[in-house]
Amino acid sequence: MVEKIIEWSTKQKRAYHRVKSGVRLASLTNTPIQHIVLTTSEIAKNRNICNDFQVLRKRVKRRWNIDLSYFCVKTYEGYGVLHLVVKDKGFIPQRWLSKNWNEIHKSSYVYIKRPPKHIANYVVSQYVSNQKSSYQRCSWSQTWVCQGFVKIWKYCKHLSKRESDWKINLFNGDWYKPVNILLALRIWEKFIEGLSKKFNEYSVDWLLLLDKVYWNLDKYNEVVSKICDKIYSEVVVYLCESQKTLDEFK
Repeated sequence: MVEKIIEWSTKQKRAYHRVKSGVRLASLTNTPIQHIVLTTSEIAKNRNICNDFQVLRKRVKRRWNIDLSYFCVKTYEGYGVLHLVVKDKGFIPQRWLSKNWNEIHKSSYVYIKRPPKHIANYVVSQYVSNQKSSYQRCSWSQTWVCQGFVKIWKYCKHLSKRESDWKINLFNGDWYKPVNILLALRIWEKFIEGLSKKFNEYSVDWLLLLDKVYWNLDKYNEVVSKICDKIYSEVVVYLCESQKTLDEFK
């Protein structure tokens, strides 16, 4: 019997990339992953669970000196639930979490689960489903991957178009170059590897990271090596601008 292949929606693919990037970085830096579930009781159904979670984060920082690095999925389960994929940077007692969550959100149930082997697939398939979903939104901390990583990913996709053939849009007649997703993922994988090796703690030097990507891409195939010289100067300019923006933000 042939199993039916279910195509993921754009929303699911986007969420998968966001959570998978952080999980991959955690794997490369040997950082354990936890699955934490924050619930809402009936008396707290009108409270903003996201705002209360940020209060909990600050308490964790003050009490345990741990800056939670997380990917969060908010769902409509019950009166509202947050599913957190958290990088385990230190021990936080479950009893302490429950006590403080009850003080903040008037809900005492906090679950710490052992994450399945393929946590990214699990989160997307369970909580970011296509139809009849209780999914509301997802978010992440700046330290989940690095600041501005979505912008960098979009630029990787832009670079991957270089070797694509021109195609015509049958609806409006415009010509365009499609994204070469396999090439974009190769560039992104090397970026994540560089991030893990150079910056185990949160620190950003885009020029060094993409320079490492550039010198490693030519090992893959001839197509990649052809575009390296074409894109390198543009990458340098782009990342210098990103670094200036980050400096101004700091």
